[in-house]
Amino acid sequence: FSRIHPSKNLHKLIKLWKSDKFFYKYSLSVFGEITDLNYFKKLFYRSETNFKNIKYFGPLKKNLQKTLSKYDVFVMPSKSENFGLVVLEALSSGLFVLVNKDLPWKILERNHLGKSFVMNKKNLIYSIKKIELIKNKIRKKNYKNKIFNFLNTNYSWNKIVKIYISNYHSLVK
Repeated sequence: FSRIHPSKNLHKLIKLWKSDKFFYKYSLSVFGEITDLNYFKKLFYRSETNFKNIKYFGPLKKNLQKTLSKYDVFVMPSKSENFGLVVLEALSSGLFVLVNKDLPWKILERNHLGKSFVMNKKNLIYSIKKIELIKNKIRKKNYKNKIFNFLNTNYSWNKIVKIYISNYHSLVK
């Protein structure tokens, strides 16, 4: 879930998803606001992109956490992202996070809350197989508590505001 735009690299994820029968047993649910209609049409209106296990559900504005908590994994294939609030939203919904290795989320792997992967078929399959091995663990309440403790410790609004103010002051000087 994120805005539907080429920079989010959704086209590459969909291409990978369609490239191997391995992915046919999994559902790829896409949520997001369409910011580039031509891009969206290429992804979802062409017959060759219509797969039963790839679905677009529109923007996710209401009941975000309730909706996301029905899933196990959030995949973020973006090419680049300076922060990515959607990662924190996914975590706060109890999801394991799979992010493009080029994104600044190494802290998730260190805390066993996510995994970075290289955007290719081999690595995506490998990552999903690894997640399958821990699926029961990431569905348990103590795992969800670990996520919430991590978020409170590292990304509470008080901490984020202090970081932003500090960065702002350093820019002003």
